[in-house]
Amino acid sequence: MQVAKVIVDVPSRQTNKPFSYLIPDNLSSAIVVGMRVQVPFGHRKITGFVVEVSDHVDFDGKLKPIDAVIDLTPVISPELMSLALKMSETTYAFLISCLQTMLPGGMKASMTKKLVATSPQVVVDNEWLFHGQPEIEFASNTDTQTTSQVLSLIKQELVRVDYDLKRSASAVEVLGVQAAMSVEQLTAELASVRANATGQQQLLMQLIRHPETNFCKLT
Repeated sequence: MQVAKVIVDVPSRQTNKPFSYLIPDNLSSAIVVGMRVQVPFGHRKITGFVVEVSDHVDFDGKLKPIDAVIDLTPVISPELMSLALKMSETTYAFLISCLQTMLPGGMKASMTKKLVATSPQVVVDNEWLFHGQPEIEFASNTDTQTTSQVLSLIKQELVRVDYDLKRSASAVEVLGVQAAMSVEQLTAELASVRANATGQQQLLMQLIRHPETNFCKLT
């Protein structure tokens, strides 16, 4: 029986330690330190980092199995894992926070994994996976049996993993005005504004300061 010790993505003092999960038999040689996995945690399924793989566990109860493999190759190298552990010990930071700082920025964005066949023959030999296509998307919640077969193909260098990063961008609205008067007219208007009309004064001053712009952003 193989067991993975996982740091779950719950930054709190109570979870700042690895939890043990059973590695399914079909993934016994595939899960390694540095991978992210999906595991059951209470009534939820959450992401965690594998920090150790062992053949024994000091636990008498029934272990829950890993649900899915998120990364087909380790995203944290042994050196970065050691650095994260040291950071956590010396700065008293949560280990999950230290591990997340080690991730490339793109992996924090919306990311799609693609499996790419290294030759046309691989597509033919693995019709069950590629269905005649040279590349396919790979879902993180793929069942462990399929994941095991995919990992075997990767290990044989018959398939490679490409990452397609998708960053979501939302429109930002900026309130602004465009002057319909000359600087001289604006200056004269400013002189006639009541002393307590501070909002009008600020608006006119902005338009006077930026006569060369067609659109003056309000601050």
